[in-house]
Amino acid sequence: MQNLLSDVSFNEKKWNMNHFKVIILLIVFMSSGNAQGKFGIECKIGQNTTFNSSKIEGGGNGYLIYEVTNENNPSTRSYSFGLMYALNPKFFFKLHVGRHQNGRILSLIQSDDAGGYWEYENADLPYKYLQFTPSMSYRFLDGPLKLPIEIGVSVNKLVNDDDIFFVEIKEYNVDVRMSGGLQYELNNFLFGANLTYSHALSNYLQKDVRGGYLPYQFGIEFSVGYMFK
Repeated sequence: MQNLLSDVSFNEKKWNMNHFKVIILLIVFMSSGNAQGKFGIECKIGQNTTFNSSKIEGGGNGYLIYEVTNENNPSTRSYSFGLMYALNPKFFFKLHVGRHQNGRILSLIQSDDAGGYWEYENADLPYKYLQFTPSMSYRFLDGPLKLPIEIGVSVNKLVNDDDIFFVEIKEYNVDVRMSGGLQYELNNFLFGANLTYSHALSNYLQKDVRGGYLPYQFGIEFSVGYMFK
């Protein structure tokens, strides 16, 4: 049984990374086919609030068990740095790499098989990731003020696994990510402010945790970019 669970976990990781590689190769292929395009760089910083479209119930290992009595929504920050490729003045491909965080604020009751009993009120459970996000962006309007709409897929690799004592999640998780807002172009610089939304494509939780963690986030981000001539 343990071998079967290990095989399933390995296959999920392999599926996530293979799809991520296909997306990157697609961007590179489409970019290389247009000699008129321009390259650029961009950095982003964001503030997000994380919600759960499901419910975490509890878990344990047989000796220690815990029950979740309440969930609250944390506010977290993210930042990333990326490359841009403009097929034309309106249509962009992007690839960002950065640090991302979501999580839960949980109240829990823990007990063990020796009769021990502990209560935790509003325990902060942060999940921190190295995040890879290929995306496509389209800018409406002419002139210096633009209205960009962006959609992408974020691959999240958990980096603080050793710090998680309750509610363990998978090492790799995938979200769909969308944003829209305003962008001001000055010479070759791009200054943007966007509302963002992301949603998990599958349950983040490990097999030994009951319930579901399918996080979605609302936030705001600010960006600064530069297009090379």
